[in-house]
Amino acid sequence: MLETDHARRRPLARRPLGLPHRGSGFGREPCVLTCSSQRCGRTVVRRRVAIFTVLVVVAGFVSAATALAWSNGPDGGNGFGTNDWILEAATDLARARGVGWVDLRLAQPHTDDPDTVFHDFSYHVYNHFGGDHYGSAPKKVALYYGKALAARRAGRLAESSTWFGIMAHYYAQVCCPLDTDDTAAERRIYRRYQGVVDTLTDAPDKSNSWVADDGAALVSNRARFTIRAAAKAHDDYSKLVSSFNRYGFNSTVRTITIRALNRAVNGLADMIISLEREAPAPAFDLQAAVRNAKAGDTITVPAETYSFSGRLHLPDGVNVQGAGAGSWLNGPVQAGSNATYSNLRLGASGFASYVGGVSNVTFTNVRFSGGGGTWGTTWPYQDSNLVTIGMNGTTSNILFDTCEFDTPMAAEDPTWTLHFDQVFISLATNVTFNTCHWATRDYFAVEIWDDSGSGSRGIDFAHCTFEGGKSANIDYATSYGGYSTIDDCTFNGNGSANQWPNDITVEAGGSYITVQNSHFKRGVAHAVQLEDTATGCLITGNDIDATVDNGFVHHTYDPYIRVDAGATRNTITNNTINTGGSTQAGTDLGYVYGIIVSGDNNTVTGNTITTPPNHKYLTSLYAVDIRAGGDNNIVTGNTFSYGRLRNAGTGNTTTPNTVN
Repeated sequence: MLETDHARRRPLARRPLGLPHRGSGFGREPCVLTCSSQRCGRTVVRRRVAIFTVLVVVAGFVSAATALAWSNGPDGGNGFGTNDWILEAATDLARARGVGWVDLRLAQPHTDDPDTVFHDFSYHVYNHFGGDHYGSAPKKVALYYGKALAARRAGRLAESSTWFGIMAHYYAQVCCPLDTDDTAAERRIYRRYQGVVDTLTDAPDKSNSWVADDGAALVSNRARFTIRAAAKAHDDYSKLVSSFNRYGFNSTVRTITIRALNRAVNGLADMIISLEREAPAPAFDLQAAVRNAKAGDTITVPAETYSFSGRLHLPDGVNVQGAGAGSWLNGPVQAGSNATYSNLRLGASGFASYVGGVSNVTFTNVRFSGGGGTWGTTWPYQDSNLVTIGMNGTTSNILFDTCEFDTPMAAEDPTWTLHFDQVFISLATNVTFNTCHWATRDYFAVEIWDDSGSGSRGIDFAHCTFEGGKSANIDYATSYGGYSTIDDCTFNGNGSANQWPNDITVEAGGSYITVQNSHFKRGVAHAVQLEDTATGCLITGNDIDATVDNGFVHHTYDPYIRVDAGATRNTITNNTINTGGSTQAGTDLGYVYGIIVSGDNNTVTGNTITTPPNHKYLTSLYAVDIRAGGDNNIVTGNTFSYGRLRNAGTGNTTTPNTVN
């Protein structure tokens, strides 16, 4: 899902002016029962008896009028629950239909308000299909739709999202069959049923395949629209109750549940679109929005391309929220501190997006484009890069979450002097890339470069994917930094232009880099190279597989892991290396090594290195080659299939190892 930073256990957002305060008793019935279920965590309302209020406590009895069939989530409703899931799916569906105005960061914290703030239980049900007649959810849907509409017409778009989040609760509840009737059989199952559905919808990325677009329909009468949804839900009431009582969450219950959730998702998407049609947002002026924004504000950018030439300095403390990659700030952008940028496309040809001299910045679902400008004369922006981080002032605590880095909009020159990196980092600390994707490119995917100061530290990568390019994927060219982790990343090739052709290079001075649990496909050169003076690095739990033809041809004599002379106290352990055959993409490779060690005091242990038995040079291949000058290393506990170990150094420990 593209929207929001989610805050899976999010705090409630600041309530816009005019919303009821907590504990105000708005819409509260005077007679209550307190639910003892820890899961429930709410006050339960009963219907009035005759013409006066009577408090009746009957063991085991809970009225269907109080059944919260969709969950508000944990932490008193502040966690992510079924109501949040429905609203998020509806927002995504509306956006797929071309309308993306709802700001989930403002709407989702209020989906539980009818229960946790208003205690408005008699209004979130609708049972007018049997002998009883109670519940007025349609009235509340119409009321809060009207508030959202009025806010949009007044230009208060953030407030409109909040009202819509409240309204979503009332509509979604009556789409559940259990909120459309009341029987003793239902009272026995509704909490268990709610719990099962909650486990299936307690995160934005769960059960997404259940959502199916039934086609957009404009909603003119919100009350009638809600009544029709409740009537359709009630058609499934008896079958849901009887099936769950007898069989639990079987295929019949699952089908009914998917139908009910889809009804809620599609109905809310229809109302999102209808609101936008009734009150179109005013034309968006990006420059004016930035000029007028103050700390704490969120700028909501519609799905349009906004082109500009001068560098746009985004203010500190101001968030920018788009509607996906269609919300394109097509110009040079400079980020501010203490800000979140989400669901956007940033950058333009000839310019870098600049993140320097700032701290506490998050990019979520942002696509970066541009680069291809001038390298040296545009300091500190270095506009040849796609994104430049650091360079000037203190830069720290930067997060890129689920971001996309395009191919730079210019080609590297034949002398390889322009440095068209996708990401260039210098003098920055605690920069994290999580679940990001790098497209193919001419130069480095990420270059971390320092020649002075304290260096860059804590440059971490988790669950990222790097497509094969002409040069290296990650280059730690820092003489003063390091202390970084690469975890569970995928590298799909490297170095097709034979320029700095490794997946990961730790240059001279780089220290304490951990590469773990990652996946390397065949590249031109090394999966990992530790150059001279690289110290304290840990290469562990990775798999390197050169058997699949991905178009890259590995260099003859190049190992998949290389430890150079001067590199010391590094550990290479529990990796799996399959060197592939002697011919790749029709080319005779000659010798290919698993690991070469030329440094001192390194440890190579617990690795499995496999060479196919039909390799042309099988009898003379080295799984591990300790070169002359490589002294006092420990190479033990490894398993070699059709390869052997050579020890040309001194003081090395090389037994035991297993050779198959």
